[in-house]
Amino acid sequence: MEMPQHLCPCHLKPRSSNDSRELRVENECCRVLCKTNTQGFVLVSPEKTGCHQIGDLANRPYPLSWAGNSRQGQGPNQKDLLHYCKEPSIDVIVLSFIHLFPAQANGLPGSNFGNQCRGAVYQGPGRDRSRDALQADCPRLRSQVAACQRRHGKKLLLSLGGGTSGYQLTGAAAGRAFADQLWALFGPPDRASRLPRPFGDAADLDGFDLDIEHPPTDGGAGYRALAAGLRAHFASPAGRRKPRYLTASPQCVVPDSNLSAVVRAVRFDALFIR
Repeated sequence: MEMPQHLCPCHLKPRSSNDSRELRVENECCRVLCKTNTQGFVLVSPEKTGCHQIGDLANRPYPLSWAGNSRQGQGPNQKDLLHYCKEPSIDVIVLSFIHLFPAQANGLPGSNFGNQCRGAVYQGPGRDRSRDALQADCPRLRSQVAACQRRHGKKLLLSLGGGTSGYQLTGAAAGRAFADQLWALFGPPDRASRLPRPFGDAADLDGFDLDIEHPPTDGGAGYRALAAGLRAHFASPAGRRKPRYLTASPQCVVPDSNLSAVVRAVRFDALFIR
């Protein structure tokens, strides 16, 4: 069976927790390294010219997924973002989650950052206010995202998807529109945009992570267009002001029915194998 581009066949388990399997993906710029830890498999390190460096991932291969339980909320004891930004062993923090997409959340995405946000939500452009789900009152996040990047040098990625079953992206047009929307909401501020800025104008996230845990209903066209659209924004004048990263979190099985179509079609800077 042909291995999808970029994917590490982590279903071949190492013999011990200290064992690893390295695979070189022909004609690609990244070296894929699978290791085990107590939470499963992770990938990941750039190798050749053309791959962006996300910290020293070869030596620190475990990115932190913060606020990461999209099923039941993150709990009242979750520490704030700055607590982890001060940790020198962490290079990359994945903010989790954007757990609803525009078609399911009245025209805007829905977010779940647990105890870091209060109940207020932005009003979407649709007609059903009961489906508004983009959190609008997250004062600690608004103050800490930019500080985490600038003062502590962390790379912050925004995770899309997660374990909930409520999201779906159908069709290339919807994928392109979602990429534009995410860029306006969480990328560099644009005075021409009328969309809200959940983390404020001082925040400009370093990239996005696709953590799609349910099969697409359109053969992956929406997710391919989303990833390609984000890549196009990264290449824009505003996007080129700093390094940008597109990552994905495919499952260990090969092929991954949720993400294999998009990782075949679009270049990713890193894969965080689950």
